[in-house]
Amino acid sequence: MSMDSLKATFFAECEDLLDALNEGLSAMSDGTAEPETVNAIFRAVHSIKGSAGAFALNDLVGFAHTYENVLDLVRSDALEVTPDVLKTIIRASDILAVLVEEAHAESGVLPDAMDGIVDELVALTGESDADAVQSDAGDFSFDAVPFAPIELQALDQDTTYDIFFEPKRTLYENSHDPALLFMAVAELGSVEAECDTSSLPALADLDPKDSYLNWQVSLSGDVAEAEIHAVFDFVQGLCVLEIAGQSPSAPDTSPDVSPKAQTADPTESSAASPDAASPKNRASA
Repeated sequence: MSMDSLKATFFAECEDLLDALNEGLSAMSDGTAEPETVNAIFRAVHSIKGSAGAFALNDLVGFAHTYENVLDLVRSDALEVTPDVLKTIIRASDILAVLVEEAHAESGVLPDAMDGIVDELVALTGESDADAVQSDAGDFSFDAVPFAPIELQALDQDTTYDIFFEPKRTLYENSHDPALLFMAVAELGSVEAECDTSSLPALADLDPKDSYLNWQVSLSGDVAEAEIHAVFDFVQGLCVLEIAGQSPSAPDTSPDVSPKAQTADPTESSAASPDAASPKNRASA
């Protein structure tokens, strides 16, 4: 699947997540919210942030990060939902929706009201340095790396990586889809994947919200290990991930010391007795 297809899937999922976010906020406004409502709202924003990070949508990621900080305080009862707090949270959802729309259109345009909402969100978190929090998107951006000469490796030699991936229950609770991760990995090179179903319980004992599967993925290509970690970066802590890579062996330039390469001196071979090197004669010597 192409990167364009992956992005299309991401934005389709964003629509569903934004719908879930709006439903939860409506329940909070009506006073019909249940304890799980705030958790669902938090997960929606967190999932948008995590998936947006995979596509380096830094403005969207930075705003969602600040937004979820406030929601995290609410769900942990560290922040009381007063009418003013609820108003800010609802206005933040509107900004989030616009950011998703602009990211989809690749317009690069930011909402005019965004800075003001960020200030309000930061104030709710109790942070003293608002400027530092407003630049949270920088935590997810890619800074320029100073140039330094590197030693070139042999051309046309791919690296093979063995990737073990086991989602935790929380990965699914945060609305992440392993299939999207695998498709992103497949963009890096040639992939073979095998699913381990040995932990699946009997149907009567199966909890549909739990995680029972793990995958062993083999990835081959001209790819750095850091690129693989970047795919799984936004699900850190939500899965077990092990990556082991093995580069092709470099050509052996050491002298050939095989028996065929060890040519005897003709004078020595003619002078030596045929039995001189036998184990029996060495022992008697």
